Amino acid sequence: MIQNLSEKLQKMKMQEVYNMKSQNLSLGQELNHLSFIILRREKLLAQLQNHLELMLTEDDVNEREKIKMEVTEAKLLRAQDNLNKVEVEKKRLEQIHIVCQRNPAKNQEWIRNLEGFVDSMRGLVRFEGESIKKSDKEQR
Repeated sequence: MIQNLSEKLQKMKMQEVYNMKSQNLSLGQELNHLSFIILRREKLLAQLQNHLELMLTEDDVNEREKIKMEVTEAKLLRAQDNLNKVEVEKKRLEQIHIVCQRNPAKNQEWIRNLEGFVDSMRGLVRFEGESIKKSDKEQR
């Protein structure tokens, strides 16, 4: 009976050891499987991060190009405005030229008046220049 009991106890211990070894083996396999999944997901995460960085870089480049395009369009609009002003001035000067050709006698009178205006403007510019210098000295 003791021997029987001892054998049964031995069998139970062996069965328990076998169960533990099986459990150890299955837990090791599960650990390997989970480690493999983690590695795959880390690689996927790294790929996604690289892809995101590329997209952000492309968006940044696209944004810079968009800003350059807007600046260029603004410059083009200013150039068109300047061109329109120049064309209007050209037409005005052409009309003045035509009028001057038709009335040569009045041209001399206009020239004298314009020379008087130019002299007045030169005096005004001189006066303003002196006024600016004087106010600069007072500020110091």
